[in-house]
Amino acid sequence: MSFPFRGGQEYQLVPEGERVLTITSVEEKTSKTGNQMVVVELTDMETAISMKHHVVFIPEGKPGHGISKRFLKVITGECDGDLEVDPLTWLGKRLKCTVEHETSEYNDKTYTNARIDINKYELYELEVDTTEADEVKDEVEDVPLDEDLDF
Repeated sequence: MSFPFRGGQEYQLVPEGERVLTITSVEEKTSKTGNQMVVVELTDMETAISMKHHVVFIPEGKPGHGISKRFLKVITGECDGDLEVDPLTWLGKRLKCTVEHETSEYNDKTYTNARIDINKYELYELEVDTTEADEVKDEVEDVPLDEDLDF
C-alpha cells in the first residue's frame, strides 16, 4: 500500500502587531488546576492564520480572576454577578487586538508562540459605508409606481 504524504510544513504564526481576529472555534475544557477553561481559536482576517487563546475562569479572589472577566466584558458586555457562560455565542465575533510573539524553552528546544496582549483587545465592529446605498434608496422611493402593472 502506498499513499502521498507531504511532511515538514512550517508552522505559521499570526503576524505581530494590531490585528483583527475572528473567533472560529471554541472548546470547553478543564485546566490543569481544575478550573473551567475555554480554548478559543482565533483566525486572522488578513492572513487566515489561526492561533489559540486559553480563557481560564479562575475563582473570584484568586490571582488571574480579572483576566476572564475582561474577556467576558469584551465579548458579551457582561462580567459581574452570576453569569451563564455559553462559548458557542462567541463564534464569529471579531477582536481587534495586539498580537505579540513570545519565545520559551522546553526540553532544550526554543519555541515561538503568538499570544494576544490581554490588556489591549476590544470587540471589532465591521464598519460599512452605506452612503451610496442610501442615495439609491432615496432615488427609488421618488419614482412613482404605476399601479396598473400585472405580475
